[in-house]
Amino acid sequence: MQKFDTPAPLTTVIDLPTGHIQVIAADRADTTVDIRPADPAKNRDTKAAEQIQVHYQDGVLRITAPPATSRHLGPSGAAEVTVQLPAGSRVETTSAAVRFRA
Repeated sequence: MQKFDTPAPLTTVIDLPTGHIQVIAADRADTTVDIRPADPAKNRDTKAAEQIQVHYQDGVLRITAPPATSRHLGPSGAAEVTVQLPAGSRVETTSAAVRFRA
């Protein structure tokens, strides 16, 4: 899990081709990002989770993953991303097939 001091609302940009995203906003002064394989028993899910990058700078949190592989080569892996952030924060997502819960 990664943790950042964020005493004010921030902008979160999530680019995740496949997987599950959960965003929890609350009265807090930090932001945490927890990334896990959707199914730890699947190698492709573990690899997908390991490839996700998280960066925080100047009030913007970016969570990015490489594009999904070609469906001709088989399904891409999926990850579960949980973000806990200050209330009033803004969230933008880009995805091909993701389940989003806020």
